[in-house]
Amino acid sequence: MEGRVHTKTLLLLICGLLAVSSPAAWADDVLIMDPQKALSSDEFKRAMGNDVTFYFTGAATPAVKTNMEEFLVDRVTRRSSGPPETNCRRVLLAAFRDFQAHARKKGGNAVVNMLSFYRNHYAADSTMVECHITSEVKARIVLRGNIAQIEK
Repeated sequence: MEGRVHTKTLLLLICGLLAVSSPAAWADDVLIMDPQKALSSDEFKRAMGNDVTFYFTGAATPAVKTNMEEFLVDRVTRRSSGPPETNCRRVLLAAFRDFQAHARKKGGNAVVNMLSFYRNHYAADSTMVECHITSEVKARIVLRGNIAQIEK
């Protein structure tokens, strides 16, 4: 009987350790970023130019002449280049560049109604971007917005 108790205890302990150590069990860390601060930085200005502008939901937006299409960008890096802030900033820049390239391709000059969007959940504040970090994903940002032609 005593051998069975030890075996059951050992099996329960092993199962518990496996559950805790599996990547699926690790929760995301979320770094909140201010997209307007990023867009106004010298780094982003140099990389982006100014032919496509970005407006998050709730922000004052010039009149939209043509609303072209909704677009979703899901950017991930598994490679670390330093602290989470650095990884998230690099992925945010890549996401904005994806939007910019798509807007140019469609003839748009803006992305409007932008929201941070992750696992079917919109960020609570439309003026922030959530960067998700796990043990395997060093930074992941998902943004949704509408490609548009606005009056400038």
